[in-house]
Amino acid sequence: MIWRSASPACTGVRSSAKFEQGDWTILPSDVPALSNSLVTFDCRVDDILEVGTHSIFVGLITEAHFGESGDPLVYCNGAFASLVPLCAVTPHEVVDAGLSLERKLQ
Repeated sequence: MIWRSASPACTGVRSSAKFEQGDWTILPSDVPALSNSLVTFDCRVDDILEVGTHSIFVGLITEAHFGESGDPLVYCNGAFASLVPLCAVTPHEVVDAGLSLERKLQ
């Protein structure tokens, strides 16, 4: 699966070796992107907001490229995950999940 071969590029590996796997292309903004991704956005920096010790970059999308339909790559808290279709979840489950997350964040 492509997400397994490309995962080092998506998980914080900080060397040029992360581009040795997968089929990469260079966007007009001169940044690399996976050729067979579901969607690729090319952006330009519109603003940089300094907040505490962090910089938040606000980008304007200059181009969007859409690939074939498929399951998205989701990476969170050091692990890969999949999405549950919204039609498979009841509104009650969404509210319960939101409340659970809110309690964990407090």
